[in-house]
Amino acid sequence: MDIELLEIRDFIEELPTFRGIGAEALRTLVGEITIAYQRRGSVFPPSSDTPMLYILRQGAVELRNDKGALRRKLAEGECYCDACDEEAPTTPLSGHCSEDTLLYQIPCEALGELYRQQPELRRNLRRDLREATLEYAAEGLVQGSLMQLSAGHLIDRAATRINADASARQAAELMSKAEVSAIVITEGERLLGILTDKDLRQRLVARGLPVNTPVHELMTAEPRTLESDTPAFEAKLIMARNNIHHLPVMRDGQLLGLLTHGDLIRYESGNPVYLIEEIRRSHQLDQLAELSRQLPEVQLHLVASNIDSYHLGWTLAAITDTLTRQIISLTERDLGPPPVAYCWVASGSLARRELGVGSDQDHALLLDNRYDEAQHGDYFRRFSEQVSDGLVRCGFPLCPGEMMARNPQWRRSIRQWRKLFHEWIENPDPKAMMLASNFFDLRAIAGERELFEQLQQDILAHASKNRIFIAHLATNALQHRPPLGFFRNFLLEHGGEHAHAFDLKLRGTIPIVDIARLQSLAAGLPQVNTLDRLKACAQASAISPQGAEDLSQAYEFINTLRLRHQSECVLAGKEPDNHLDPATLSALDRDHLKECFSLIAEFQKTLQMRYAIGGMR
Repeated sequence: MDIELLEIRDFIEELPTFRGIGAEALRTLVGEITIAYQRRGSVFPPSSDTPMLYILRQGAVELRNDKGALRRKLAEGECYCDACDEEAPTTPLSGHCSEDTLLYQIPCEALGELYRQQPELRRNLRRDLREATLEYAAEGLVQGSLMQLSAGHLIDRAATRINADASARQAAELMSKAEVSAIVITEGERLLGILTDKDLRQRLVARGLPVNTPVHELMTAEPRTLESDTPAFEAKLIMARNNIHHLPVMRDGQLLGLLTHGDLIRYESGNPVYLIEEIRRSHQLDQLAELSRQLPEVQLHLVASNIDSYHLGWTLAAITDTLTRQIISLTERDLGPPPVAYCWVASGSLARRELGVGSDQDHALLLDNRYDEAQHGDYFRRFSEQVSDGLVRCGFPLCPGEMMARNPQWRRSIRQWRKLFHEWIENPDPKAMMLASNFFDLRAIAGERELFEQLQQDILAHASKNRIFIAHLATNALQHRPPLGFFRNFLLEHGGEHAHAFDLKLRGTIPIVDIARLQSLAAGLPQVNTLDRLKACAQASAISPQGAEDLSQAYEFINTLRLRHQSECVLAGKEPDNHLDPATLSALDRDHLKECFSLIAEFQKTLQMRYAIGGMR
């Protein structure tokens, strides 16, 4: 191997993606490499009749989606392999080299045999793609404040350009097509001026000038610019002090893009606290529906920032709670004040503050004991339906099992609710156990909280004393088994839409949720969130401190994988789900997941022995 190939081999061997693939595979890989040089500004990926894997030896690349939004940045040692992966997005990213760039190119066809010999290589490339995309999606929106960002971080698309001799009509048509409020006037790479929609109104239309007026007569010449490393908060101050809404951002004397007032607003709106405040200020359902569309993006950015699933769940629940309260307030405005006191309660994952993107509605209505169906039934029927319909508008689908307040079965007085829970506890048949798994997780959202507290205290006192009910609840906690075979191999679904995957929620987090619910109800503890329940159980000696810690860590890990998978679905334009193919995980994550599943199985075995439950499958 000549000196040049040896240098290439040494470089490739040190990259984490290719580390450990073996000398023979590495030699084969290097033998397939061709070298390409791309000037700054050239199109990436380069035009080629052969699909390629690209490795950046030097330089930098910016990749955008079909709408022009920046989605990834590549630097030295990073790979671009979308053309070689059948699971890559159907609409590939494209962009340009932001610096002079040296590329190593490998034909996708040459990777086929290597993938068969080295399956870890394919997984590494896919993991690199996921992590890079998620990391960039988080950049700028999860770092806390504009003081921590530069103006360059907020540029997500190239500026729309036009030459100085173009007409006002041409400029307006281009701005309309690009859906931008300003356009820059350039000569080659030199910035001459900027033209905004406000300029067209005031300098053209208001003066009655013809539409063929050249833009150089209307533009703001030599506009104020910012360097890309200028703090974003300083850009905001400059705009405010000078009453301007567009600032060209420069890097090394070249135009990077156009920073707008809207960019700053979009950054701040990605902050969950900002979103909650916007929801509180909104008094129309259309406004709430528009704001609720940000929820998937909020989850995406929180996952990408490596926030733990506990705090992510609390954040999403806080947004959803606020959204629900505003819908309830709008409903009361339409229907008038309620005839008797009520408490709107969440059940299931929202009650536990463990919901993710795509969660459906789970709620109920607790009514004061003065409630009379003949007098008040019509009001609360319309009330429940209108709130539920509002939640649908905001992206929360109806519960397939109709476990919602719009179902009269889940709209009762406190006296009726207490009677119903007592029936479930005294006669724990399979249906009662199924309902218990949802309605023993309740949390007050709006209305008179005292109604909920009365019911909760009664439920806990009654449930903890009934050992037969607790035993049936233990049996119910064994219904969902972790997908692990006798030889510690994953048990995957066969056929169908989710072949070669398993449901991380049904077979991973739900078993831990069931264990925590069982132990906390047996101890009469009021906590509802799973991790809070495990912590309280350890303090009450219902679970050993080590056992609670192990289950908590397993839950956090599995739920983080689930939320990360959902975020990847959002990025790929797919409907978020809970079905994970373990082949997409690193070897380390697969091993850790197996340890988590083994831990769940051991706890389930302990429950079986403690409550003398037969028939472990």
